[in-house]
This record gives sequence, structure tokens and C-alpha cells, in this order.
Amino acid sequence: MKRVAFCIFSFFLLFLSNVSTSNATSRYLDQIDKHNRNEVHYYVKKSTVIVEQKEFSLINKEKNTNESVVAIAAKYDTVRDRFFKTANYDTYLLDEQTGEILDPGNFVSSKIYDEFINQHKNDGENDFRWKNSLIVLALIFITVVIIPLLTSKLND
Repeated sequence: MKRVAFCIFSFFLLFLSNVSTSNATSRYLDQIDKHNRNEVHYYVKKSTVIVEQKEFSLINKEKNTNESVVAIAAKYDTVRDRFFKTANYDTYLLDEQTGEILDPGNFVSSKIYDEFINQHKNDGENDFRWKNSLIVLALIFITVVIIPLLTSKLND
């Protein structure tokens, strides 16, 4: 009986810990989404996905105090002309308590933070959008081959 009670108690603790982290994550996602809507052209609303998230303690240059911050590597989509979809990757530095996006230039860089940034520096290189290339090639083919053929047939 004690084992069953312990298992049930452990299950509820695990469930509650997931709920609290998901609320924090959604708060960060909301801030990043709000920031991207204002700053990124052709941004697709609610397309931001967190790739990785780490907590750090960095020194604020202005206040000379340690502050708890969260570094987030995120992926978001942009769509131009309704069919040129592009995946974009970026890193953000957020205040752990308020969730506001911070300027990394206001903090003294640390080795762990630099490793996080360098780890996610080339995230976008692996995401190739072959559909965009196919659309461009099709438009070139139509312009160079199909239109001249049609015009020559119509002139005959």
C-alpha cells in the first residue's frame, strides 16, 4: 500500500513540475513572438519553437550585479509573397523573472554563454528549403522557354 501511495505521489510531483516549466516556456515564447512581430519582416505569427533553453548567471555591466538570465535558441518562420517560406534561427537573452528580452551587450560574457551562442551559430545552415529553389527554377523555365515558345506559335 505504501508503494502505491508513493507511486501516485511521485506521479503528481512529475505532473506539477511539467506544468510549471511549460508555463515559463510559454511566457518566453510569448515574449519572443511579440518581439518578432515588431522586428522581423514577413514573420509568421505563433511559428516560434524553442530549440534549446539554458539558464545562466551573468554580470550586468551597468549595475555590476549578477542577474539570472535565460538564453534561448529559437526557430521561427517567415513567408514572403505567400509561398517563399524560410526557417530562421536566432538566440535571445531573457530576464528569468520578468521574461523581458535583454540586450546581450549589457552583460559581461561568460564562457558557458559563449559556448551556447557558438553551438547555435550555424543552426540555419542545415535547414534547406528546396521548395523555394524549385519555385524559382520553375519561374525561370516559364520565362525563358514557355513564353518564347507561345509567342512564336502565336506569331506564325
